[in-house]
Amino acid sequence: MEPTPTNLSHILIVLALTLAGLALIATPAPAPAQQANAAANANLRIAALRSPAGANSSEPQFSVQGNRVLLSWLEGDEDHPVLKFAERTAAGWTPTQTIHASDQINANSADVPSVQLLASGTLAAQWTDKVNGPNPEASTVRLAFSTNQGRTWSAPVSPHHDGTQTEHGFVSLFQAPGAGNGLGMVWLDGRDTTAKAPNDNTGLRASIHDAAGKQLKETVIDPRVCDCCTTSSAPTSEGVIVAYRDRSAAEIRDIYVTAFNGTAWSAPVLVHKDDWKINGCPVNGPAVTANGRDVAVAWFTGKDDKGQAFVAFSHDAGHTFGPAVRIDDARSLGHVGVRLLADGSAVVSWVELAESSAQFRARKVNFGRCSLTLCQRRRKGRSGHQFPAHRRQRHRTAVRLDGNRRERHDACPRRPRASGGKLAQGSSDGLLLVGQIPVWSYGSFRRPYRGCRRLLRCHTRSWRPPPSAFAMPPRVGR
Repeated sequence: MEPTPTNLSHILIVLALTLAGLALIATPAPAPAQQANAAANANLRIAALRSPAGANSSEPQFSVQGNRVLLSWLEGDEDHPVLKFAERTAAGWTPTQTIHASDQINANSADVPSVQLLASGTLAAQWTDKVNGPNPEASTVRLAFSTNQGRTWSAPVSPHHDGTQTEHGFVSLFQAPGAGNGLGMVWLDGRDTTAKAPNDNTGLRASIHDAAGKQLKETVIDPRVCDCCTTSSAPTSEGVIVAYRDRSAAEIRDIYVTAFNGTAWSAPVLVHKDDWKINGCPVNGPAVTANGRDVAVAWFTGKDDKGQAFVAFSHDAGHTFGPAVRIDDARSLGHVGVRLLADGSAVVSWVELAESSAQFRARKVNFGRCSLTLCQRRRKGRSGHQFPAHRRQRHRTAVRLDGNRRERHDACPRRPRASGGKLAQGSSDGLLLVGQIPVWSYGSFRRPYRGCRRLLRCHTRSWRPPPSAFAMPPRVGR
């Protein structure tokens, strides 16, 4: 039975997109993409899928290994979260399985858990735990493995061994090249942000594990990166590529990529020179996708108080990139997702700020040419809608479009959660798009996201960001 708009619960929103036959229109970059013609609209078809998540769920994340797609999420409230996952198959979702349950799991929509299927059949899962101590921002990355398809899991371990009560998180898991079907991972590491440290740098670190889960080595990729922006990884024909937001000595926070060939990490490469100078993390990381030596990176920038979303393509596994193509229509809040298609084009998702509302959008891009907006979820302004007081809820429904006729124009809040949209492609559904859409009151915001309190203080005291540059509202009612 299809969910209804009145059924509100803390669950995920999953969309399946059929993209074949989409006509493209020429759009000079970096100008905003223009409205597509009716012929392109006629080829658009979006169908709703039920989520496997139960009530009171959040923090969704897709992972892909070959043509297999896994979805992970948290269920329960912040004090009793449970990490779960399911696989999307031709027959639908597999039965939900529990990975880990603990009151120490750090439920943070900016820094979400994930599960990765390895070529050996082993499953690896990561999440962050709270650290009980004087630093309320401190967190520890936890890693567990399953060799029996998720029925049981190993005792959690940590890939970092510094022992500092600082922030660790924003993990990306991947199949490690040249490591015997092992696991690779990158994370943001705040060990140098202690009071005794010579600087306040958050670094990008990597760890490689063998097929049995044994850690082989830990590497510093970049000693100074943006503190709270998500990382993203994708396999290429030359290894794996990782995208992240850098932080220069002058507080320029542009997007870089680095590659691992199974032996060493490459020197970071600038994707595009935005020159976005910002004295605080925007909590808005990039997304990367790859197919062979073709790579696409999507990102957000707020230079000059103008929120914009871009994508750039590489045909040499990320060694060089072409010009940036602007994909938003007028004003973006970022939180991008991207997926390459078989024809070399990419589908990019983002959050758009339009008509005093936030809209969840996606479009197809082909080397400087953008199609129509594929889908959107919209919440109009405060008037005419009831916002629940002091509690978060999520709509269970998805958007259905048929040609240029909307069968349902469902709602999302003024400022969607930072998880935005995640894209994945499997063997049975075409392209999958997942997001979480909370609804909250415009009343009192009681406390900020755990792990980003310092960031929020920086924003509220020393930097006054416009809505286009700051799309990370505090949680409500917790």
